[in-house]
Amino acid sequence: MKRSLLTLSLLASAAALAVRDRRTGDERTGTYSLADLTQVTNQTITEFGREAVAEAVIDDLANHNTRVIEMTDLFAEQTTEREEPQPITSNARAKKVDEVGRVSTKKDDAPGKVGYPIDTNQHAVGWDADYLLVATPAQIALTTITGEQAMLAEHIASIRAALMNPVNYTHYGYVDDRTETTVKRLYNGDGTVPPRSPNLTTFNGTHNHYLANAGLNTTVAQALIRTVAEHTINASLVTFINPADAQSWAGLTGFVPLMDARVRVATDQNVGVAALDTANATERDIGYFEGSVIRTRGWMPVGYALTLDVNAAAKVLRRRVPRQPIRQGLRIYAGGFVFPLQADFLVEQFGYGVFNRGAAAVLDYTHATYTVPDGLEG
Repeated sequence: MKRSLLTLSLLASAAALAVRDRRTGDERTGTYSLADLTQVTNQTITEFGREAVAEAVIDDLANHNTRVIEMTDLFAEQTTEREEPQPITSNARAKKVDEVGRVSTKKDDAPGKVGYPIDTNQHAVGWDADYLLVATPAQIALTTITGEQAMLAEHIASIRAALMNPVNYTHYGYVDDRTETTVKRLYNGDGTVPPRSPNLTTFNGTHNHYLANAGLNTTVAQALIRTVAEHTINASLVTFINPADAQSWAGLTGFVPLMDARVRVATDQNVGVAALDTANATERDIGYFEGSVIRTRGWMPVGYALTLDVNAAAKVLRRRVPRQPIRQGLRIYAGGFVFPLQADFLVEQFGYGVFNRGAAAVLDYTHATYTVPDGLEG
């Protein structure tokens, strides 16, 4: 991640100085991590060295931004664009003609567009001048870590809302260009005709990737996975469920479980060749069904499943960020204050919108008609 000129100036100044470790009296030429700073509770940041604390915070924010990109890579690609064109839909066929024949000219329709939201997300830190006179490095480090976790939770909530809310909406982009943008969801029967698939399957404007059934069974689970698979001939499918639903999915006809490597399996039982992750009981792959990996994740609502094609030609979402590199990622927002450290908030500007409308589908197996999960924002 690129940093602001003020930030780069701060880091250059800090790097030019040997940081004195006031806990031991020794000269320290390296840098501190936030983990180091969480142990420093008996000095103020002024006594410890404000530049050293500031450098640790800024470095950790940069590392956090890299981690966010890596953790969301399965779902989203980053963009600075407000909207992009969709693939052109055409279900045309060639026409037979005789030796002097000529078919009439037909021009394809212009492609539709999908838009992406962007919002300002803040986490209050309250690092004003008075607080920094008495704050310890540990307090600054723990506040930074809390802010990073809060922003990561907002990323997850935004991804979930972008995929699991079926209603298109208009977003006003006050962050960048103050322009209204139509944000679309997965295919939701809004009249958009999906492109013909490589195996020549055609669709119509009522095509819907939000499925519902009052109860989970083999038929509806197959329908979910096939709804995504039918758009491609090269899918790699992962179905996300809440850990509380793992037993229900394991009971489906055709489900192949992953087994604990310490367990001897009967010779007449079909099991996955990979071993079950016994170290993580809540977020892991538990087996295979209908060609899809079944994966538990705590952020999935109970009673819902999301199937994603992780091998799609384009990722299902775009994460929109500001056009200016210095405004991208989680950063210190100093307002009218002066670096280092004095700040009102940690701030990040981003938003998620669907780009590849056929690369995922959602099944609600709690209600007879699709219902937006409780607590879903956006």
